[in-house]
Amino acid sequence: IFENLVLRDLIIYAGAHEGRVMHYTDDTGIEADAVYQSSDGKYALIEIKVGTNKIADAEKSLLRFKKVIQDHNEEALKNRKHPRPLYREPSALIIICATAPMAFTTENGVKVIPFGCLKD
Repeated sequence: IFENLVLRDLIIYAGAHEGRVMHYTDDTGIEADAVYQSSDGKYALIEIKVGTNKIADAEKSLLRFKKVIQDHNEEALKNRKHPRPLYREPSALIIICATAPMAFTTENGVKVIPFGCLKD
């Protein structure tokens, strides 16, 4: 229920700012609870967690997702005559947490945002 509540808020915010919210999952285990894309194409990968005890796992998941994109782009550029398509890297990695006492950024650059900060 909490994840749906957060998604509802993100969808409303995106609609007011000409953005969109999507979900991503694939057969290799890569997933994001939400992908928030702004009108200029920049996007953030978002994990939604109820408890702070899940922040470390969510951070690992987001960093793994970003690494898959980076590895793909590195491999795509190896053949300079016939490069494969490159994927845009996320502009932000975000964990929205119901019980986080305050917003902070982890050592790896992942933004942790308390649910109560999702307004305006």
